[in-house]
Amino acid sequence: MSANTGTPSTATQRTRINRACEACRGRKVKCNGTQPCVNCWQHSISCTYRIQTRKISHSSSDTTPRDSRSKRSYSPELGFSNTKTGSFQFYGPSSHFCFVQRVYQRIHQKTHETLLDSQKNSVPGGVQKWGLERFMFAPRFGSSQACLSKPEAFLRKEIGDGFLDTYFRFIHPLAPVLSRSEIITAWEAYWEPPLRPDHDPNTRGILFMLLALGARVSRPALGQSAEALEKWAEYFSSQTSDYSILFQEPSFKGVQFLLLKAMDALQAMRPNDAYLLLGHAARSALAVGLNTSQVANGNSFSMHRLRVTFWTIYFNERMSSLFTGRSSCLVDEHIDVSYPGDLPSLEGSESVFDARTGRPTRECAWLRAMADIGRISAKMANSVFSIKCIQSLDSLLNIQVALRDCDIALDAVAQKLPLYLHFFDASSTVGEEWQEIQRTHLGLTYNLVRMSMHRPALIFTALHSSKTAADSQATGFMALESSIETCTTAAKDIITLCGEVILSRLPAIRNDASVAAFLISACITLLYDVLGPDVPTDYAIDIFGFVDQGIHCLDQMEHVGPTTGKTLSIDVMQCAKKALNCSSDNSADRFSALADGFPWLK
Repeated sequence: MSANTGTPSTATQRTRINRACEACRGRKVKCNGTQPCVNCWQHSISCTYRIQTRKISHSSSDTTPRDSRSKRSYSPELGFSNTKTGSFQFYGPSSHFCFVQRVYQRIHQKTHETLLDSQKNSVPGGVQKWGLERFMFAPRFGSSQACLSKPEAFLRKEIGDGFLDTYFRFIHPLAPVLSRSEIITAWEAYWEPPLRPDHDPNTRGILFMLLALGARVSRPALGQSAEALEKWAEYFSSQTSDYSILFQEPSFKGVQFLLLKAMDALQAMRPNDAYLLLGHAARSALAVGLNTSQVANGNSFSMHRLRVTFWTIYFNERMSSLFTGRSSCLVDEHIDVSYPGDLPSLEGSESVFDARTGRPTRECAWLRAMADIGRISAKMANSVFSIKCIQSLDSLLNIQVALRDCDIALDAVAQKLPLYLHFFDASSTVGEEWQEIQRTHLGLTYNLVRMSMHRPALIFTALHSSKTAADSQATGFMALESSIETCTTAAKDIITLCGEVILSRLPAIRNDASVAAFLISACITLLYDVLGPDVPTDYAIDIFGFVDQGIHCLDQMEHVGPTTGKTLSIDVMQCAKKALNCSSDNSADRFSALADGFPWLK
């Protein structure tokens, strides 16, 4: 219907306008159909209209992303409920749990079902089959690690010393927000006679969380077991469960404690807990004012610690939001605090990273790069995974532009890194422990973001009978072939990087469960692409080779999470092998060679 040509002042008749302009739609005000309408005329803008009218179809079998059925298939969401407690959790399309359920659907050839509509139980089939729900809900509700048999426990001081040392070796480089000298002073005070007033509860909570984190990433020593270390970690973590006062009276120490609590959840492979705790930490940081230049900008070391704390919370919260497919509680427009700069090397000063040797290594390039990646992930979430990105043809056409912009931004981050952070160069010199830890986690995060933002291409292809049919439907808003290649390359790079650090560069990092989470996600992503009916055997062999390396890395770890991830990967590999056996170009010799090369398939 064409718009009227009169001026806004002459439109007095009450007529029904079939098409309102986009500005009126957005503001939910009445549009009188003139050019421009009253609303646009008052704001000195021109009227714009939707390029294509909405089509209502309930029985069409077309699987293009322009109909509502395929929109929902392209942008899946997933809900989980605990029938015993009534709790409910929701995960968005970028989450690992949603992708695992997609893998389950493809195995059972139900790729056209939406995740919510096809859900019959409180826990979806794929997640339930592989036992992943135990990482979602609180362990006291039905978990095998429900509660400890002893309400209180004591550990030898030398064991506690070892836990703290392990924390400062492996966790502190990823969250350099504490002073080792202050922590050791507080720790030693617990072994003195009680001649002073009660300990500061915030300091006690921080100290207990350091012991819990140190226990989680420690390797079993002589006479110890991985199960005993896990129990100590659960014990110290459970001693800090009541932190409700921090929501009423936020403080800097409270912000640090919530960050440590969230990092413990990451090590326990509990993404829901990590997301909520990081959200609380971010809200507390905003309440304290760490996001403002008035509070945190300055040249002193104390101001430096404020900025380091805020930006550590920032990138962790953004990555947790991406991994769970949920919204971030941080808004970049409300942040004007600067990135932390490198501090000068002052002889005798306390180190920020290498706290064991006391060497003044205060480089913050890693933290600045992670913050940049956090910004990119937020843009990707809004432009690729947001519900708004599939509402109209215009928004669909913007997806390819957003993907290209995010790729360019990621490349820019990699180009300005110092040499010790060159995760993409396997021949780079092996650095100190803290350098290798930062190099590894930067590379894993970098590739996870790239893999996640191109992974929808894999799902979109599975919605069609062939890659050719999918490519014809994606013309204009997604370059399927290049996106799939970018996604699989990033997944391979994650596995390669893990293999380098676990097997050669820093074997002591193998008990870091957060590394296992990256490995599992990469392995499942690679295997999804070989579940189709027309997969060349050579391509499958290449994919299985990387997954086999990933399983070998998981096999080096002694954590319940990596064990589950290994089982999940093997199950999916078995399904991939069956899919290959059913393909039209099946050859007994080729598949026997495939099975002989990978013992996990037998």
